[in-house]
Amino acid sequence: MPHYQINHRKSTEDSGYDSGYESDGGTTYSPVKSLGAGHYAQARLFQSISNQAVAVLKPVRTPGDIEEALIKHRFFQTIYPDSRSHLHTIENDYRLVVPYLQYVPYTQLTMDTPELHKRFFLSAIQALTNCHDKGMSVLDLKADNILYDATTYTSYLIDGGLSAPLGSRIDPAAFQDENQTKVEARKNKHWYIAPECWSVRPIPVLATEAMDIHCLGALMYNLLENTSTEMNALVDSCLEIDPQKRPTLAELMSSLECMDLVNMELPKIK
Repeated sequence: MPHYQINHRKSTEDSGYDSGYESDGGTTYSPVKSLGAGHYAQARLFQSISNQAVAVLKPVRTPGDIEEALIKHRFFQTIYPDSRSHLHTIENDYRLVVPYLQYVPYTQLTMDTPELHKRFFLSAIQALTNCHDKGMSVLDLKADNILYDATTYTSYLIDGGLSAPLGSRIDPAAFQDENQTKVEARKNKHWYIAPECWSVRPIPVLATEAMDIHCLGALMYNLLENTSTEMNALVDSCLEIDPQKRPTLAELMSSLECMDLVNMELPKIK
């Protein structure tokens, strides 16, 4: 795993970001542009003279949430083991170097035909299958943390801030509260997350593949337009409250591959 030495030169142009860093292979990277910000971290594109690119994350506020950065780091190391990923801590601050995946987020895709429904659903399933095969669960899959490569029909997962190894305890700080009333309120607010993720302290909850299948169903529910009766039934099956009733990723893939797009019955428009 490559190591990166962050340079601490500050400049007005960098808007508070480090002005550059050098990998242990001697490659120097410089900041190019902002890639956006989330609740915990903001990301910026860094690039070398030879056009190698990485994303560098820094906390939105200091002290940064080191635990969240550690979870993201573990996620990227696990899912993309051949790409650059390194967490560099600086007292109460950090810089997380992760692969820069220059693809289109699902939020920018149009999914309005049976062919596209099937294509994007299958692509998301393949991304989750890759994730599960490597022993990791996402837990908060949503449209802005899955990217699509239109040239290969391949999807890529990013973020991973709530991810956990399959079979391990999911983050209690993220998924637990002090009483059932507060837990139910969080369930309703974050309905796309599998309901079994939530619990009252200190009940432990372990990560499962079925949790991600619920998120996958919510993703498709939000994005697919003018869906057929058959596709609606498949999405609904992913959203079953009982995780034992949800299909596996392999079953979903088989169902999608068997769909007859020509004879699909689309809902009537009133």
